[in-house]
Amino acid sequence: MFVVFFFGSKQYHARIGDSIKLDRILLDTGTIVKFDKVLLVKDNDKISIGKPFLNYNIEAEVHSHGKHKKINVIKYKRRKHYKRSIGHRQCFTEIKILNIKKI
Repeated sequence: MFVVFFFGSKQYHARIGDSIKLDRILLDTGTIVKFDKVLLVKDNDKISIGKPFLNYNIEAEVHSHGKHKKINVIKYKRRKHYKRSIGHRQCFTEIKILNIKKI
């Protein structure tokens, strides 16, 4: 079974047993999280598309928290002696998909 779900302002695709990195969720590790905004479900050859959402629930366990690799942002203007370098590391929460079921 394959699903596409909506969380925050992004869409993610997953199968049972997958580990996914989402934007940071302020929950402890081991906590069960439910996502109910499911956009698409593919079960064998049957595809269901929501208008806008389907009646499915995704259960996932919070596996860990961390930060992505550093992204360097450089601002530069030629012939003006202007150069700025800024770094950023985005926080994430890694979850593991446990179950996908119809409500």
